[in-house]
Amino acid sequence: MDVRRFVLSNLGALIGGLLWLMQRSSMKAKRKHYNRNAFERFGTVAEDKITVATDKTKTEMQWDLFDKVIETDDLVLVAKDKEYMAFAPYMFSTKQDWETCREIVKRNQMKPQ
Repeated sequence: MDVRRFVLSNLGALIGGLLWLMQRSSMKAKRKHYNRNAFERFGTVAEDKITVATDKTKTEMQWDLFDKVIETDDLVLVAKDKEYMAFAPYMFSTKQDWETCREIVKRNQMKPQ
């Protein structure tokens, strides 16, 4: 009986270790894929439009493009149908920049379309 218990516990440890290695390998592959396909974005939120740019493109969106605003403590989302743009505090250099963005979104939400 002790031999069976020993074999089963070692087999369980081996299978558990293999599952852990498979999961770790999968996470590394996902991280590599994300890093390979990620690109730097930057932009501005102004009273008249939202500008988003990369090193190769620049997109400007007028506020009247969006018809819905969803706001929480850590997220402001503007949307039209299934298209949306989200803003979060980590996207801004300072807390004041984040608060300014929230105020601009609120002001533009209240403007008649």
